[in-house]
Amino acid sequence: GVDGFDLCSRMNDREKFGKPEIIVVTALEDTSVEEKVRALGVHSFFHKPVNLVHLVEAVNKVFF
Repeated sequence: GVDGFDLCSRMNDREKFGKPEIIVVTALEDTSVEEKVRALGVHSFFHKPVNLVHLVEAVNKVFF
């Protein structure tokens, strides 16, 4: 199977996607998770439960 790390890596490796703006929301509590996704070029990172105001702000930065 493919996990979120694999998906981010695959998207970054495909030139047709350009530089995708990726927003990650996770329930994982491992402190290394944020380091891993930041290294993959993730735009924004959130732990659950998500602050909806911050999530909407991040989505608006990416799409608008």
